[in-house]
Amino acid sequence: GSIVGPPEHLVINATLLEMPGGRTVAQTSVEGPKDSLFVLVDRLTAQFLALGAGASSTQLSALTTTSLDALRAYLDGQAAYRRAAFEKATPLLEHAVQLDSTFALALSALIEANGWFPGTADMDRVRRLAWQYRDRLNQRDQLFLSIRLGSRYPRETPWTEQIADREQATQRMPESADAWYYLGDGLFHWGTLADVADADARARQAFEQAFQRDSLFGGPITHLARLAFGASDTAAQRLWTRRELALDSTAEYVPNARWDLMAATRDEPGIHAFLSKLDSLPSGLLLFTVFQNQLDSVTIAHQPELLAAAHRRATTTNERVQV
Repeated sequence: GSIVGPPEHLVINATLLEMPGGRTVAQTSVEGPKDSLFVLVDRLTAQFLALGAGASSTQLSALTTTSLDALRAYLDGQAAYRRAAFEKATPLLEHAVQLDSTFALALSALIEANGWFPGTADMDRVRRLAWQYRDRLNQRDQLFLSIRLGSRYPRETPWTEQIADREQATQRMPESADAWYYLGDGLFHWGTLADVADADARARQAFEQAFQRDSLFGGPITHLARLAFGASDTAAQRLWTRRELALDSTAEYVPNARWDLMAATRDEPGIHAFLSKLDSLPSGLLLFTVFQNQLDSVTIAHQPELLAAAHRRATTTNERVQV
C-alpha cells in the first residue's frame, strides 16, 4: 500500500494480496487528518475484515463501530448466520453488542439471529438500542431493521401489514436475496393466519428467488427443505437437505433436516439410530430438533422418549422454559 497526501492530510491506499500467486483479494483506502493515523489504520483494518468476509464496498459505511473486536465478532456472527449455524451466530453477535452497544448493524443482526436461536436475555434492550441508533445504518439496513422490528415499532405490526412491507421491499430491491427471504419468511409463518391465498406456494417462490440471488444463504434453503417436507415432496426435500448439509454439517438445523428426511421416507433404522443418540446431542439442538416444531406422526409416536431426553438435557433458563 501507500500513504500519500499534503502535510496535514493522509490518504492510505492498501491492497490485500493472496500468497502465493499475488491475486488481489481486496482493495480499499481511508483518509483523514495527519494526527489520526492510528484511527485511520484501525478503520482500514476494519474495512479489510469486512471485505474479506464478503461485504461489498457499498456496505462499508454501515460499519460504525470503533472496536475491531466487536467488528470481528459481528462478521463471524454474520458468516455463521448466513450458513444457517444459528446457535453459533447468536452468541457471536451478542458478544459484538456487549463490546459496543452502539453498533447498530450488530444490534439489528442480533434481532434476526435471536429469532432463530434464542439466547439473548434482554432482547427488549437490544431492540431499543437498535432503534435508538438506526440513523447509523444506510437506507438498505434501515429498511431491514424496520422489517425485523415491524414498521410500527415499538407497537405491534399486524401480520398483513408485515407481509405487505416485505413485498414492497422486494419491489424496491429486487436484486436483494435478503428482501426475498424476508418475504418468504413472512408468508411461511404468518401467511395462513393473514388469510393469504396459496401462502406456502408464494413462500416457496420467494425463497427460490432468494436462493437464485445467493445460493449459500442458509435461511431460504432451510425453509425450502421444510416446505418440501410439508408437501410430501421427498425428491425436493432430498435436494434441499443436501444443500443444507453442504453449508455447515455441524449447524443447529442439520439434525432437524435429517430427522425430517427420515420421517418423510419412513427410515425406521435411521430413526432408531437417531433416537439412540439423543443424550449426545447438545441440549439446544435436542430441544429444537426433536419436538419444538415437529408435527409429523413419527415424532408424535416417540414423544415420551423425546420429552424425557429434553427434560434431562435442558440446562439454561431458556431451554427449561421451552420444555
